[in-house]
Amino acid sequence: MKKVEILSTRRVYDGFYKVDELQVRFTRFQGGWSPILCREQYGRFEKVVAVVIYDPEALTTLLVEQCRIGPLSYWQDERAWLLEPVAGHADTGESLEDACRRETREEAGVEIRNLEYVNMFFPTPGGGRERLYVFAAQADLSRVPLLGGHAEEGEDIKLHVLSFEEVARRLQAGQFNVASTLIGMNWLIFQKWPQLNEKRPRMRPDNQS
Repeated sequence: MKKVEILSTRRVYDGFYKVDELQVRFTRFQGGWSPILCREQYGRFEKVVAVVIYDPEALTTLLVEQCRIGPLSYWQDERAWLLEPVAGHADTGESLEDACRRETREEAGVEIRNLEYVNMFFPTPGGGRERLYVFAAQADLSRVPLLGGHAEEGEDIKLHVLSFEEVARRLQAGQFNVASTLIGMNWLIFQKWPQLNEKRPRMRPDNQS
């Protein structure tokens, strides 16, 4: 039976993100216990949602582009602007579904429908406590504004409406470099797109009555 023990926890940084120092040990596959390890655990405790927004009629999807802090360790140019699904933290007492609806309004000015759960994953399990819940929802993407974002939070967002064909091309070319984008777009192209095609009426050949 797998077991883990947290022997002590100490808060070492208490800013926008929290950093705790943990003394831990865990059972080993060959039996017995590991040595006591000192590890940092970082991030926020609020759950995070990401929303794959797609238009089932036009076969398009919506991604947001913004400057992100993480890539600044490597680049201080256009490579720091990343394409991602709409995403954000759930407020205290807010359901994940309500957080999806609020974030899509704030970041993209879009009203969603037919919300469905996709999966949950840990973006950085080596030390990050953050859990990201991926949902998908339908929306009319025919009149999406060029810019979006929550001004009070300093967001500066450009909205991109991409065809499924373009998303598939970018996936094959390895052009998405955010985990939530890769997971969401793979789900959209390889699970949802075939389902949508099955529901579309088939065109009959001209020589058949």
